[in-house]
Amino acid sequence: MSRLIKRQVEISGVALGTLALTLFFTTMASAEKPQPRKSILITHFDPFGGAPENASKDAAQIAASLLPSEYDVKVLELPTVYDLAATVALETAKAIQASSELSAVISVGEGSCEIKLETLGRNRDYAPGFPDNAGITRGEQGKPDLVKIDEVGPLAVAMPFPVRRAFHRIRWSTEESALLSLSDDAGAFVCNNTAYRLARHFSQPGISIPFTFVHVPNHGCPERQKNAKISGSVIAKLIREALQASQTP
Repeated sequence: MSRLIKRQVEISGVALGTLALTLFFTTMASAEKPQPRKSILITHFDPFGGAPENASKDAAQIAASLLPSEYDVKVLELPTVYDLAATVALETAKAIQASSELSAVISVGEGSCEIKLETLGRNRDYAPGFPDNAGITRGEQGKPDLVKIDEVGPLAVAMPFPVRRAFHRIRWSTEESALLSLSDDAGAFVCNNTAYRLARHFSQPGISIPFTFVHVPNHGCPERQKNAKISGSVIAKLIREALQASQTP
């Protein structure tokens, strides 16, 4: 009887040893397997309306330089063209997702002489007499009927992004608070068209990638207001807020 028990103990010991080795090598293999890189996409627009440059470019590039090094940050120039801008952004986002984890997307455009954090994209195109870079004009002067971006889409889409939380945190910075504002109206030109289309896409169930749109001061603004370093700093802080919020249970 004692020999049988001893034999069973020996077999059990071998089995446990084999199991331990299996777990060890499985753990080592998992540890050695490279984790997918995390990426951030920041878009800006090309010059339009005869301007030599677009202020959104400098702001986007500065923001990219201020983000954590563990993220691959891609800065993408979009054509200032209705519908096409959003298509280029989405195609690039999908290409990034094929090889890495897309953590946040920010689109930047020129606006008034404020840094406006947009909270909504609206289902409307209306800029009569103001063509995009492909010569396309949406809407007719004197006719208030808006051209819908999506005939079956909602009238407005909220940005899938902690915009208000970020705004209240950033506004306490003495350097940036005077220029910073929340906005629920991104206009009715290419900026809003892009904001609406991207907000709809990234807020879909199963995607849920933080996205928002930021208007920065154009180059016709006074020097103090069109400071690209301040705009870039705000955008970088926005992205950090989104990354932090996504990691909070």
